[in-house]
Formats: sequence, C-alpha cells, structure tokens
Amino acid sequence: MAPSIPVERRLVQSINRPGGNITGVIDLGNELAGKRLEFFWKIVPRLKQIWVAYAADSPWGRTEAQAYREAARKLGVVLVEKPLHDDAEARQTFAALPKAGVQGLLVSHSITLNIPGLAIETGTRFRIPNMFPASVYVEQGGLASYGPDLLATGRQAARLVDKIIKGASPSEIPVESNPRIELSVNLAVARSLGLRIPQEILDRADRVFR
Repeated sequence: MAPSIPVERRLVQSINRPGGNITGVIDLGNELAGKRLEFFWKIVPRLKQIWVAYAADSPWGRTEAQAYREAARKLGVVLVEKPLHDDAEARQTFAALPKAGVQGLLVSHSITLNIPGLAIETGTRFRIPNMFPASVYVEQGGLASYGPDLLATGRQAARLVDKIIKGASPSEIPVESNPRIELSVNLAVARSLGLRIPQEILDRADRVFR
C-alpha cells in the first residue's frame, strides 16, 4: 500500500497524526512493481509476454497494474492484464494460460480469489515462471519475489499494538512505513523450469530457497 493511500481512502487524517482510532504499518508494494518486473525480466531469458492477474474491485490491484504497464513498456515486454471478478473467472483464466502463449505470471498483492494460490498451482503444473510480491509465496513453490519483508511489517505492527495496550491513543501514533525490502528466489523451482538464475540475482537475493 502506498503511503498516500490511507489518507486518500480516509482511513486516517494524515500519516503523522492519524486523528481517529486507526494507525498501522504501510509498505511500498505498488512503488516496487516496476523493479519487480525488471527482476523478473532478468531472471527469465527471452521474457516477452507476461500476464498480471488481480481482483477487479481492488484499487491497489489497478494501481499496481498501471505501474507494471509503464515498466513493461520500457522493457519492451507485452503485458496482458487480467482483472478478475469472481472465483469461477479466476479458475477459468488460469486454466487457459497454456493455450495463451504466456511466458510469465506476475502476481499482485491482492490475495482475494486465491490468485496467489492459482499462480503457484498453474506455474507448477504447466511450468510457467511466476513472480510474487512476497517471499512467503516463493517458500510455497513460486519462482521469485520482490517486495516488503512481511515479518518486519508484523514486528512493527506488534510494537504499535504494545503502545496502544500501554495506553497510547492510536490517533497520536504516526502511521509507520516498512523500509525492509527483500528479493527471494527458489532454486528448486528454477531447476524444474530449466532456468539458471543469473549470478547477479543470487548476489542480490536476500533469501534463497533450495
């Protein structure tokens, strides 16, 4: 979630002084979308056509897709956007991937409609590389991820909860941003796809699953 979104969505009055009964931790998920696609492009040779699927009713999914669109144009990659409306459409869309000539899957932050699960299942079954916004999906069988360290986000949130339990008012606790970003790759998945992860990616990676 971009730092401006809590204010735009009227969840808080401002980042520094929320002013209501809500505070929390935000990350730079959408701001990292372009770099995520760039890493994917470096990991998978000859990557020319990519799908990005997201829940159609997710404002964050639409914003993220816009960032992917701009990055794809710079890299000369064809981006096929798939806004999904319900579970049935999501299943049908992923089932059609092998016939569509898709060379890679980008997965948005949206966890609705089981999009990450479908991306892992489809990628494994049809040997299609995939790129996620968090390392938890790489640990579960995805190829790679680039995004916020969710464990760090959880620890930050726990500290805020501790402050509130001890009497602090959420209205006076600034919304925090998680600056910890990590690149993760799964070597076992790469081998199953016939991919050799470039050394520059391995040198840069924060987490490598074997």
